[in-house]
Amino acid sequence: MGIFDRFKKKNEPPRRSIVGEAWEFYSYVFGEEQRASIAFDVKAAQEEAHTGHPHCRRAILFVPEEHVGAEGLPDREELGRLGQLEKGLVEVLDAAGVDCRQVGRMTYNGLRELVFQVTDTAAFAEQAAAWKKQVKGYEVELVEGEGWKFFDEKIRPTPQQWRWIGDRRTRDQLLNAGSDPHKPHTFEHTFLGAPEDLAEVAEFLEGEGFLRARLGEGHLVMSRLSTLSADDINEVTEYLREVAEDHGVDYDGWGAAVVR
Repeated sequence: MGIFDRFKKKNEPPRRSIVGEAWEFYSYVFGEEQRASIAFDVKAAQEEAHTGHPHCRRAILFVPEEHVGAEGLPDREELGRLGQLEKGLVEVLDAAGVDCRQVGRMTYNGLRELVFQVTDTAAFAEQAAAWKKQVKGYEVELVEGEGWKFFDEKIRPTPQQWRWIGDRRTRDQLLNAGSDPHKPHTFEHTFLGAPEDLAEVAEFLEGEGFLRARLGEGHLVMSRLSTLSADDINEVTEYLREVAEDHGVDYDGWGAAVVR
Protein backbone atom coordinates (compact mmCIF):
# COMPACT_ATOMS: atom_id res chain seq x y z
CA MET A 1 0.00 0.00 0.00
CA GLY A 2 1.45 3.36 -1.03
CA ILE A 3 1.56 6.60 0.93
CA PHE A 4 -1.42 7.99 -1.00
CA ASP A 5 -3.54 4.91 -0.24
CA ARG A 6 -2.72 5.13 3.48
CA PHE A 7 -3.57 8.84 3.47
CA LYS A 8 -6.88 8.22 1.70
CA LYS A 9 -7.94 5.49 4.15
CA LYS A 10 -6.96 7.61 7.13
CA ASN A 11 -9.06 10.51 5.92
CA GLU A 12 -12.10 8.58 4.71
CA PRO A 13 -15.25 9.38 6.70
CA PRO A 14 -16.34 6.57 9.02
CA ARG A 15 -18.72 4.08 7.42
CA ARG A 16 -22.31 4.78 8.36
CA SER A 17 -23.80 2.08 10.58
CA ILE A 18 -26.56 -0.07 9.12
CA VAL A 19 -28.64 0.75 12.23
CA GLY A 20 -30.36 4.15 12.22
CA GLU A 21 -29.99 6.50 15.16
CA ALA A 22 -33.71 6.91 15.95
CA TRP A 23 -35.76 3.87 16.94
CA GLU A 24 -39.16 3.50 18.60
CA PHE A 25 -41.33 0.62 19.72
CA TYR A 26 -44.91 -0.37 20.44
CA SER A 27 -46.60 -3.52 21.69
CA TYR A 28 -49.98 -5.17 21.39
CA VAL A 29 -51.86 -8.25 22.57
CA PHE A 30 -53.01 -10.92 20.11
CA GLY A 31 -54.54 -14.39 20.25
CA GLU A 32 -54.93 -15.77 23.75
CA GLU A 33 -53.18 -13.04 25.77
CA GLN A 34 -50.00 -13.26 23.73
CA ARG A 35 -47.98 -10.06 23.38
CA ALA A 36 -45.91 -8.77 20.49
CA SER A 37 -43.20 -6.13 20.92
CA ILE A 38 -42.20 -4.29 17.76
CA ALA A 39 -39.16 -2.00 17.48
CA PHE A 40 -38.51 -0.08 14.28
CA ASP A 41 -36.35 2.48 12.54
CA VAL A 42 -38.27 5.75 12.73
CA LYS A 43 -36.90 7.13 9.47
CA ALA A 44 -38.00 4.03 7.56
CA ALA A 45 -41.45 4.19 9.15
CA GLN A 46 -41.88 7.84 8.17
CA GLU A 47 -40.92 7.35 4.52
CA GLU A 48 -43.89 7.85 2.23
CA ALA A 49 -42.16 5.80 -0.45
CA HIS A 50 -39.09 3.66 0.20
CA THR A 51 -36.09 4.03 -2.07
CA GLY A 52 -33.21 1.60 -2.27
CA HIS A 53 -32.55 -1.65 -0.40
CA PRO A 54 -35.27 -3.52 -2.31
CA HIS A 55 -34.82 -6.97 -0.75
CA CYS A 56 -36.13 -8.05 2.67
CA ARG A 57 -34.06 -10.43 4.77
CA ARG A 58 -35.01 -11.76 8.20
CA ALA A 59 -32.99 -13.61 10.79
CA ILE A 60 -35.36 -15.51 13.10
CA LEU A 61 -34.14 -16.80 16.45
CA PHE A 62 -36.21 -19.45 18.25
CA VAL A 63 -35.98 -18.83 22.00
CA PRO A 64 -35.73 -21.97 24.19
CA GLU A 65 -39.11 -22.69 25.79
CA GLU A 66 -37.74 -22.53 29.33
CA HIS A 67 -36.88 -18.86 28.78
CA VAL A 68 -40.28 -17.82 27.36
CA GLY A 69 -42.91 -16.28 29.66
CA ALA A 70 -46.69 -16.75 29.64
CA GLU A 71 -47.17 -13.87 27.18
CA GLY A 72 -44.72 -15.40 24.72
CA LEU A 73 -41.90 -12.95 25.47
CA PRO A 74 -38.37 -13.88 26.61
CA ASP A 75 -37.37 -13.39 30.24
CA ARG A 76 -35.02 -10.56 31.21
CA GLU A 77 -31.86 -12.67 31.12
CA GLU A 78 -32.77 -14.05 27.72
CA LEU A 79 -33.39 -10.56 26.35
CA GLY A 80 -29.80 -9.73 27.23
CA ARG A 81 -28.50 -12.74 25.28
CA LEU A 82 -30.68 -11.92 22.29
CA GLY A 83 -29.39 -8.37 22.33
CA GLN A 84 -25.81 -9.62 22.19
CA LEU A 85 -26.60 -11.93 19.28
CA GLU A 86 -28.23 -9.07 17.39
CA LYS A 87 -25.24 -6.85 18.08
CA GLY A 88 -22.98 -9.59 16.74
CA LEU A 89 -24.88 -9.85 13.47
CA VAL A 90 -24.87 -6.08 12.97
CA GLU A 91 -21.14 -5.92 13.66
CA VAL A 92 -20.44 -8.69 11.14
CA LEU A 93 -22.50 -6.93 8.44
CA ASP A 94 -20.98 -3.55 9.26
CA ALA A 95 -17.41 -4.86 9.20
CA ALA A 96 -17.98 -6.49 5.81
CA GLY A 97 -19.49 -3.28 4.41
CA VAL A 98 -22.69 -5.04 3.36
CA ASP A 99 -25.10 -2.60 1.70
CA CYS A 100 -28.14 -3.03 3.93
CA ARG A 101 -30.05 -1.39 6.77
CA GLN A 102 -31.74 -2.86 9.80
CA VAL A 103 -35.33 -1.63 9.93
CA GLY A 104 -37.08 -3.72 12.57
CA ARG A 105 -37.01 -6.11 15.49
CA MET A 106 -40.03 -8.27 16.34
CA THR A 107 -40.43 -10.29 19.53
CA TYR A 108 -43.45 -12.57 19.93
CA ASN A 109 -44.53 -16.18 20.51
CA GLY A 110 -41.05 -17.26 21.58
CA LEU A 111 -39.39 -15.72 18.51
CA ARG A 112 -37.02 -12.83 17.89
CA GLU A 113 -37.01 -11.60 14.28
CA LEU A 114 -34.33 -9.21 13.02
CA VAL A 115 -35.51 -7.47 9.86
CA PHE A 116 -33.21 -5.95 7.24
CA GLN A 117 -33.61 -4.29 3.88
CA VAL A 118 -30.76 -5.25 1.58
CA THR A 119 -29.17 -4.24 -1.71
CA ASP A 120 -26.24 -6.66 -1.85
CA THR A 121 -28.05 -9.95 -1.22
CA ALA A 122 -25.05 -12.20 -1.92
CA ALA A 123 -22.86 -10.40 0.61
CA PHE A 124 -25.67 -10.39 3.17
CA ALA A 125 -26.25 -14.13 2.71
CA GLU A 126 -22.55 -14.88 3.13
CA GLN A 127 -22.15 -12.85 6.32
CA ALA A 128 -25.48 -13.97 7.84
CA ALA A 129 -24.57 -17.60 7.22
CA ALA A 130 -21.19 -17.10 8.93
CA TRP A 131 -22.92 -15.45 11.90
CA LYS A 132 -25.48 -18.26 12.10
CA LYS A 133 -22.72 -20.85 12.46
CA GLN A 134 -21.47 -19.02 15.54
CA VAL A 135 -24.88 -18.94 17.27
CA LYS A 136 -25.08 -21.61 19.97
CA GLY A 137 -28.20 -22.80 21.80
CA TYR A 138 -30.73 -21.40 19.31
CA GLU A 139 -32.40 -22.57 16.17
CA VAL A 140 -31.89 -19.85 13.54
CA GLU A 141 -33.80 -19.43 10.29
CA LEU A 142 -32.82 -17.01 7.53
CA VAL A 143 -35.81 -15.92 5.44
CA GLU A 144 -35.77 -14.11 2.08
CA GLY A 145 -38.38 -11.73 0.73
CA GLU A 146 -38.77 -9.02 -1.88
CA GLY A 147 -39.67 -5.36 -1.56
CA TRP A 148 -40.75 -3.52 1.57
CA LYS A 149 -44.07 -5.35 1.94
CA PHE A 150 -43.11 -7.18 5.14
CA PHE A 151 -41.93 -3.99 6.81
CA ASP A 152 -44.97 -2.00 5.74
CA GLU A 153 -47.48 -4.68 6.77
CA LYS A 154 -45.87 -6.13 9.89
CA ILE A 155 -43.68 -3.40 11.38
CA ARG A 156 -44.59 0.11 10.22
CA PRO A 157 -46.97 1.54 12.87
CA THR A 158 -50.57 2.22 12.01
CA PRO A 159 -52.03 5.62 13.00
CA GLN A 160 -53.43 3.94 16.11
CA GLN A 161 -50.03 2.50 17.02
CA TRP A 162 -48.38 5.91 16.58
CA ARG A 163 -50.92 7.18 19.13
CA TRP A 164 -49.96 4.35 21.49
CA ILE A 165 -46.35 5.47 21.17
CA GLY A 166 -47.39 9.02 22.13
CA ASP A 167 -49.29 7.69 25.15
CA ARG A 168 -46.27 5.64 26.20
CA ARG A 169 -43.98 8.66 25.96
CA THR A 170 -46.27 10.63 28.27
CA ARG A 171 -46.40 7.68 30.68
CA ASP A 172 -42.61 7.36 30.60
CA GLN A 173 -42.24 11.06 31.46
CA LEU A 174 -44.31 10.49 34.59
CA LEU A 175 -42.32 7.42 35.58
CA ASN A 176 -39.01 9.18 34.95
CA ALA A 177 -40.21 12.05 37.13
CA GLY A 178 -40.78 9.63 40.01
CA SER A 179 -44.45 8.70 39.71
CA ASP A 180 -45.46 5.50 41.49
CA PRO A 181 -46.94 3.16 38.84
CA HIS A 182 -48.91 1.29 41.51
CA LYS A 183 -50.87 4.33 42.67
CA PRO A 184 -53.92 5.78 40.89
CA HIS A 185 -53.39 9.02 38.98
CA THR A 186 -55.85 11.73 38.03
CA PHE A 187 -55.80 11.80 34.25
CA GLU A 188 -56.91 15.04 32.59
CA HIS A 189 -58.18 14.56 29.03
CA THR A 190 -58.48 17.60 26.75
CA PHE A 191 -60.96 18.13 23.94
CA LEU A 192 -61.09 20.96 21.39
CA GLY A 193 -64.10 22.14 19.44
CA ALA A 194 -67.21 24.29 19.34
CA PRO A 195 -68.62 25.20 22.79
CA GLU A 196 -71.98 23.55 22.19
CA ASP A 197 -70.34 20.29 21.03
CA LEU A 198 -67.93 20.30 23.98
CA ALA A 199 -70.85 20.77 26.38
CA GLU A 200 -72.43 17.64 24.92
CA VAL A 201 -69.19 15.71 25.35
CA ALA A 202 -68.94 16.85 28.97
CA GLU A 203 -72.49 15.74 29.71
CA PHE A 204 -71.95 12.38 28.03
CA LEU A 205 -68.68 11.64 29.80
CA GLU A 206 -70.05 12.66 33.17
CA GLY A 207 -72.47 9.79 32.68
CA GLU A 208 -69.43 7.54 32.08
CA GLY A 209 -67.78 8.45 35.39
CA PHE A 210 -65.59 11.37 34.27
CA LEU A 211 -65.50 14.69 36.12
CA ARG A 212 -65.72 18.07 34.43
CA ALA A 213 -62.46 19.83 35.32
CA ARG A 214 -62.63 22.83 32.98
CA LEU A 215 -64.89 24.03 30.19
CA GLY A 216 -63.69 27.14 28.40
CA GLU A 217 -63.99 28.81 25.03
CA GLY A 218 -63.07 26.08 22.57
CA HIS A 219 -61.66 23.56 25.03
CA LEU A 220 -62.84 21.03 27.61
CA VAL A 221 -60.89 19.08 30.24
CA MET A 222 -62.41 15.96 31.76
CA SER A 223 -60.71 13.99 34.53
CA ARG A 224 -60.85 10.50 35.99
CA LEU A 225 -58.69 8.31 38.20
CA SER A 226 -56.77 5.64 36.31
CA THR A 227 -53.72 3.43 36.55
CA LEU A 228 -50.45 3.85 34.64
CA SER A 229 -50.96 0.53 32.87
CA ALA A 230 -50.03 1.08 29.22
CA ASP A 231 -52.86 -1.17 28.06
CA ASP A 232 -55.41 0.68 30.22
CA ILE A 233 -54.21 4.04 28.93
CA ASN A 234 -54.46 2.91 25.30
CA GLU A 235 -57.96 1.57 25.86
CA VAL A 236 -59.21 4.80 27.47
CA THR A 237 -57.62 7.15 24.94
CA GLU A 238 -58.95 5.17 21.97
CA TYR A 239 -62.42 5.26 23.53
CA LEU A 240 -62.21 9.01 24.06
CA ARG A 241 -61.12 9.55 20.46
CA GLU A 242 -64.24 7.69 19.35
CA VAL A 243 -66.39 9.83 21.65
CA ALA A 244 -64.77 12.97 20.27
CA GLU A 245 -65.34 11.88 16.67
CA ASP A 246 -68.99 11.03 17.40
CA HIS A 247 -69.54 14.56 18.75
CA GLY A 248 -67.60 16.44 16.08
CA VAL A 249 -64.72 17.57 18.33
CA ASP A 250 -61.01 16.70 18.60
CA TYR A 251 -59.38 14.70 21.37
CA ASP A 252 -56.12 16.50 22.21
CA GLY A 253 -54.47 13.99 24.55
CA TRP A 254 -53.98 13.62 28.28
CA GLY A 255 -51.76 14.62 31.16
CA ALA A 256 -51.38 13.84 34.84
CA ALA A 257 -49.50 15.12 37.85
CA VAL A 258 -46.69 13.07 39.38
CA VAL A 259 -47.90 10.84 42.22
CA ARG A 260 -45.26 9.52 44.61
